[in-house]
Formats: sequence, structure tokens, C-alpha cells
Amino acid sequence: MRKHVTFLFFIALLSIVYLSVDAVEIEYVGTLENNLFAPSSITVDNNSLTVLEPFSKEIKIFTPEGLYRQKLHIQGDANSICKLSEDEYLYCDLEAHIVAYVDMSQDEQSDYFENTFSFLYPIDIILDSKISILDSEAKQIVIFNRNKEIESIIQLKNNEGTFISFPNSFVYNTTNNNYYVFDQLNSEIWIIKPDGTFIKSFSAFGAGIGEITRGGEISVGNNGLVYISDRYQNRVSIFSADGEYLDMIPNGNINISFNTPTGITIDENNILYVASTENSKIQMFHITSSNTSEEAVTMEQLRPLPYDTVQTSAINFFATASTQLTTKIIFFDFEIYSSDNTENLIASSYSIAPTKTFDTLQNITIYTAQWITTEQLETHSDYQWRTRVHSADSAYKWSEFQTFSTSGLPLSFSLAQNYPNPFNPTTTIDFTLANKSNVSLEIFNLNGQKVITLMDKSLPAGKHSILWSGKNIYGQQSATGIYFYRLTADEFIETKKMVLLK
Repeated sequence: MRKHVTFLFFIALLSIVYLSVDAVEIEYVGTLENNLFAPSSITVDNNSLTVLEPFSKEIKIFTPEGLYRQKLHIQGDANSICKLSEDEYLYCDLEAHIVAYVDMSQDEQSDYFENTFSFLYPIDIILDSKISILDSEAKQIVIFNRNKEIESIIQLKNNEGTFISFPNSFVYNTTNNNYYVFDQLNSEIWIIKPDGTFIKSFSAFGAGIGEITRGGEISVGNNGLVYISDRYQNRVSIFSADGEYLDMIPNGNINISFNTPTGITIDENNILYVASTENSKIQMFHITSSNTSEEAVTMEQLRPLPYDTVQTSAINFFATASTQLTTKIIFFDFEIYSSDNTENLIASSYSIAPTKTFDTLQNITIYTAQWITTEQLETHSDYQWRTRVHSADSAYKWSEFQTFSTSGLPLSFSLAQNYPNPFNPTTTIDFTLANKSNVSLEIFNLNGQKVITLMDKSLPAGKHSILWSGKNIYGQQSATGIYFYRLTADEFIETKKMVLLK
């Protein structure tokens, strides 16, 4: 039996808004071969393609189309080039443990942060409105403003306080405002929030699909897709923003080969540049992504709440999804896993048809689904669950895992206060059955007239939920006012009040 952990109970909703990426299309654009010698790091903008060649100790400038412009000799063991201005560049000098500054117009080179900050082993740079430096030995990201003043330092450790092993490269994803850091020792990509919160890691060491043997650089496009070069496997792997493996180059349709791909970068038009060090080439590909839907779907895992404690028998899982009217949800899937292993599937139920209501004020459709598991879970144990929805033509991504605990305490009959209350137009009513019972749940108006019978059937013991759309038995929307809902379960009867406001 797994170790029992006591959690504080709190009310929370996990709301996930996403556009699900289910495919990428890759088109080979061309190859740059002339005037190159073992390129390792590259950066591109509208005016130039800059190439770092550490073995020849040169920085070379090309047009974005590949026309050669100029070069400059540099010092040290160079890694990770970025463009500071039209003639100014920064790179990491792994030999001197500094961030080197180069002015190509003056043919000058210096320590950019001299007398400002000392790094242990700076290895990668991100340059936008700020300057972010990945210090591999210190296992941290140091963020400066353009005046070289420190704004923040992000420690690279997970939720257990364990530091990343060997951060080799990193990138900032503007689609979700998170950092993606590649751990070369474990071949993992860590997702870290700007405040240092560890979100998750993905990928693993190996030569299989979605695995990385020895990564080089990591990059991200304006569509949120994450790219990482795998030098030993001679490929570039492509992941979604949440770490789902999508594709790789080369694949069955793209037969272009790499020879130790190291540096990668992508421009605003989603042209991916890949620098192959061994055969001195830069190959270019146009990347486009397709979504399962043009509409966003907002999912809410309503029950069990994070760290809720539930009875082991007949656990009721409840989730909703709200969409624009043009997107139709047809099924929900549910899965339960052990708390410490997301590969240990305990129980599941797929293709559960939801109920559907409309929110005319927000012009959205609300889909609700519930699953009462028949799997007998262990008492005083911890589990995690997730859900996803299917539209008419494809499945959306799984939600994040939520944890809950089980209890061996006996159940009792109870009727909870509806939520939200007041409501418009929908509300949820929860109740608990001590044993299998014949259940009737009815709605009455202030005059005692029955509005609708929401449920009249036999249910197993456990917690249950039902959604009222605010409509009467004829499908008409009820008026603003006070209503009563009455639960009858065998000999148990209880009534509570609720308010509909428009």
C-alpha cells in the first residue's frame, strides 16, 4: 500500500485553455553550404543570419537567404551566439567563463559583464528586451535589463528541491511565458516558470521516438512548438508546448540527412535553420502546425478537487468543458493513476457522452460528464486523475493530473448547497448516498409548483453531482427568482433553497 499523505482541503478549479496541436507539416526549403566550417550556433533576424564557428574561431554574417557578407575572428571557446545590435554580438566563452562582447564595426572584443557579474560557467544566452544567461555550473538563469542590472535569478530545481543535473541550453516560450531548459545529462527538457516554479519535464535518454541521446540547442517558434537538435541521432525532434512528441526531421516525408546537427534557430516566418557541424551545412525547413479545432476549449476538473479525500467505493468524477458554439464535444475520457507513477493506470473510462447546455449570455456551450468508477481503490492511499474531451473529428490533449486521497470512513446521506448560488443559467447540485438507493431530485418554484424532475433512478453509494440548466420540463428557461430542490433517497428527504438571477 502506498504511503498515506494528509492534505489540507481547498476549493479549486483547474481551468485549461488550449488549442490542441495534432500535426506539423515540414517542407524542405534549401541548404547553405558555401563559406562554412563546422557551424555550431546560429541566430537569424530580418537582416542577417549569424553563424558561430568555434573551431575556426570566427563569426560569419550572411543574409537570411544565405548570401555571404563578412566574418570576424574571435577568441576563446565560443558557444551560443546572439545579436545585440546591427554590429554587436554576444556569445558565451566557455574557456574564460564570461559572456563575450563583439563589436564587428570596431573589431573589438571584451567581457560584457566585467565588474558587473561573475558567472561560473555561462553556456547559453537569450536576448529580447532583456538579457538572460544560463549558468550551467550554478544551475540558474540570470536575467539582466539592457543596462546590465540584475532583475531576477531563477534557480533550476524541481518541486522536491533537486537541482537540474547539467543544463546545456534554454529558450523562452512567449506563447505560455515559460522557460524550457535542456538537461543534457538526463536528456530531459524542464519547463520552468519565470518565478522559478517547476512545472514538468519531458523526453528521456534513448534513440526511440521522442527520446534524445545527446542534444545540442533548443529553440521555439511563434506557434509554441519546441525544437531540439539530437547530435548523436542526427535528427531534430519536435514537441508541443506541453511536451507531447509531434514529429522529427528527417521523417518519412523529409529524407534530408543531418551530420551532427547542433545549432538551431527559427525565424518569425517559422523557417527552421539547422546547423550540421560535421558536414558544414545549414539546412532550412518551413514548419506549419494544424490544430484539432479553431476554437479554444476551457476544461474544468470539478471533482475530486485537488487533494480531496473521498470514499473508496463508487468515486464520482465530474468535469465540464465550455466551447464556442461552433465546436462540438462528443465524448469525455477519464483515467486514474497511482500517485507516484503516471504510467501505472489504475482505472479508466472512455467515450462518456456528456450532457449539453447553452449559456446565451456568453454565447458558449457547456458540456458536463461524470464517471462513477467501479474499481475498488485502496483506502488511505493517494491517486491522481485526468480527463480529456473529443470533438467530432479528433481528441484534445489530456488535462493536468490532479491528486486525491481515499478514506475508509463510512458514507452518510447528505445534500450539499448548490454552486454557484446565485446562478445564471446553470448550477451544480451535489449529494451523497450512504448505500444504493432509489433517488429522486426535484426542483420547485416559490409557489410549490414542480419545475422539473432532474433525476429519478437507482444509484450506487457514493458522491454524485447533477447539473441543472435552469430550464423547466418543457425546455423553457426559468424566470429570475427563488427555487427549492428536494432530494429523496429511500427514507432520506432534504430540501434546500437556491436563487436564479438574470
